[in-house]
Amino acid sequence: MKSNLIQNMLLIKEPSVMKLFQEINDISLQLIPGVFICSLIVEYFTNLDFIGVVKKLLIALVIIASFQKIHVEAVDLSLSAATQTLNKVSPRNLFVKRWATAKVNTKDKKDWNILESVSIPNLNDLLGTGLFLLSKVFIWLLKLIYSTVYHLTYVFSGITAVLYLFGWTKDSLKGTVQASIWCMLLPFVLVGILSLVGNSVDTRAMSGKLLIVDVDMVIWLFGITLLLLMTPMITFGLVRGDGIQAFGASMGNMVVSSGLKAGAIIPLAQRSTQKLNKYRARKKFLKERES
Repeated sequence: MKSNLIQNMLLIKEPSVMKLFQEINDISLQLIPGVFICSLIVEYFTNLDFIGVVKKLLIALVIIASFQKIHVEAVDLSLSAATQTLNKVSPRNLFVKRWATAKVNTKDKKDWNILESVSIPNLNDLLGTGLFLLSKVFIWLLKLIYSTVYHLTYVFSGITAVLYLFGWTKDSLKGTVQASIWCMLLPFVLVGILSLVGNSVDTRAMSGKLLIVDVDMVIWLFGITLLLLMTPMITFGLVRGDGIQAFGASMGNMVVSSGLKAGAIIPLAQRSTQKLNKYRARKKFLKERES
């Protein structure tokens, strides 16, 4: 595995974003004096908490001056640590293998006939390749989501710092900090999902088993692949304080809701089928009557 595997998997680097950040930061600094005066005026007519406004001003200036550097370095450290963790716990993971290498290496058995020696290794590799390609599609979508949040978090940090000076928009800075923590946690959540697969595919293949016969194994791998797209939701639940169980409850509600909708469609489909059969029977009767 590459040393920067998780970073390559999640992050799109774009130099022009830094120019955008610098421009918005300059605008934020220009807005600070006017917004600070407005905040003092508002406090004069409300709570008279001028010291609180000064504290907010200092926090806003610190955020504008240093948030981008802290955010970038912290996320880089998180990505490197997540890669090292994946290298330790799952070095032969199916979803992080190279494009040109075989996805599943099946060990030959002495009691195989010619058909089995040809079909079993190829079927196993076909299953692994299919899941690998599906995972790459989901990881690319995850990469777009993660890169967007990562870059826009520090790009608009100056604006959120300015808004923090107003009492009714004080949570804007909280959202920026939560987004930065989300960027730091998501690589580890992704590693956790990838580790659920681990090296189980290679282990079963090395024992000479036909993977596609093990239905539970196929469903498990397909479900883990789908979970890659759910990584942002799981991470958001951790940042918000809802925990992993909130994601499980949400998925349970979705399954139950889908089941109820499917159950409601079945009677409707049955009635439609009955009407269609009656129509066909009537049409056949009229045709026989005319003849």
